[in-house]
Amino acid sequence: MPKNLNTMYYPNIRLQMANKKMTIDALSRKLGMHRNTLVKKLSGERKFYIEEGTAIASILDRPYDWLFKRED
Repeated sequence: MPKNLNTMYYPNIRLQMANKKMTIDALSRKLGMHRNTLVKKLSGERKFYIEEGTAIASILDRPYDWLFKRED
């Protein structure tokens, strides 16, 4: 797993967050997740649970498969 928190492990999630002008803080609050946990998941240091991915897809209004397409 990557240790660099700046790694773009899920670029489509970051892209859609930018399109919706949603910060990591805002998304983490909507998910009921600590900000640092979300950062670790977005960087690939931790894995997402399917329920978290489904919630992110709903919040960002994009298909799950597209959001979680990785570039590794």
